[in-house]
Amino acid sequence: MKKTFTVLLIIVAVAAFLTGCSKKSGSDGAVVSKGGTQYLNMATGGTGGTYYALGADLANMISKAVENTEVTASVGNGSASNIRELNSGDADLAFSQNDVATYAYTGTETFKGEKITSFGVIGNLYPEVVQAAFCDNTGISSIKDFKGRRISVGAAGSGVYQSVVDFLDASGMSLDDIQAQYLSFTESADAIKNGQIDAAFVTAAIPNPAIQDLAATRNIEMLNLSDEAVKKLCASKPYVEYTIKAGTYKGQDSDAKTVAVTALLLASDKLDETTVYNITKAIYESTDMLSHDKKSDISIKTALDGFDKSMLHPGAAKYYREKGLIK
Repeated sequence: MKKTFTVLLIIVAVAAFLTGCSKKSGSDGAVVSKGGTQYLNMATGGTGGTYYALGADLANMISKAVENTEVTASVGNGSASNIRELNSGDADLAFSQNDVATYAYTGTETFKGEKITSFGVIGNLYPEVVQAAFCDNTGISSIKDFKGRRISVGAAGSGVYQSVVDFLDASGMSLDDIQAQYLSFTESADAIKNGQIDAAFVTAAIPNPAIQDLAATRNIEMLNLSDEAVKKLCASKPYVEYTIKAGTYKGQDSDAKTVAVTALLLASDKLDETTVYNITKAIYESTDMLSHDKKSDISIKTALDGFDKSMLHPGAAKYYREKGLIK
């Protein structure tokens, strides 16, 4: 009996030790180890876009710059999906377009009837340009020519979808006028190459790797919006006018007028103020630790662009108050 009791004590002790050393979910939704290190998940985008590449770079930088914090970037489906992951607790940090984040916070547009306020904004990172690419032999010269065509509108749950809805609306059209295909950036490029779709929308930083890949093997053109459509979009939605300069992509011979949104980094409201303060500080004061090309766009001078300041996470707000950017 004494021997059995001793064996049981040993088993319990070993189990307790293994449990303490393994990662476990903390009360704030993050994963915490026995040593107190927070293991955070950053939801990004598809592997063919900027979200994933920059997200991996940021995750690595934050892990080095912020004590007791380890961040891992995970492949995601983009803005709307990422916000839902924050809300469900599957992500602690996430990328999102400023327009989609605003719609979620106010329960409008894509999030009509689904208001989500379980996140806060850390800050603006860089401009995201709404681009539509197609081969030069398709006979397309304007968005009106998209009617009846097979058009990629981004992965399901991405911010690209909302951009497409807005573009079509500004041109007197709707999703019913096209054959919408829900593909990632990489899938879109491959589908154009294989003749499976006619054009693809991409809302991302310039230049986009998937479009670059497409342009390397096909002669492409970029959608050029009318002045009227650009003005309408900027007046009614959180867009800014943008011109994709000729030569941005191989074979692109002329400028293309379009609009842009901004890429935000969001944090779950379950993440504590100190953690988010430290992450915000690292992002805007340690850009020299980044290797991605977009590090040149990440600046405290533009950190508060593109969203209502009431959406800031308390930790980020504390940082900006210290810098005298908000009261």
